[in-house]
Amino acid sequence: MKALVPILGMEEWQPEFVNKVLEKAGELVLLSVIDRSDLSGKFGFAATEIMQANKIMEGIETELKKLKVKVESIVEWGNTALKIDHMARLKKC
Repeated sequence: MKALVPILGMEEWQPEFVNKVLEKAGELVLLSVIDRSDLSGKFGFAATEIMQANKIMEGIETELKKLKVKVESIVEWGNTALKIDHMARLKKC
């Protein structure tokens, strides 16, 4: 089974969270969504948010590859809820 894990904060990087997901799924799709509506009037915030999301995804990906778990990381721009829904359908998660 494949699971979609939206990167919404630091919680997704916690071993307990990842282990719980791996109880049900053998393959993970990590999704970070950069939502422009959340960034209005915050110059430079998008770059910071992208760097933070990439750091979290790379950390999770590194740990999962050590466990030989198949993982895919994706960064998308747009509405967070819509992107999560669309990616889940697209990747059949």
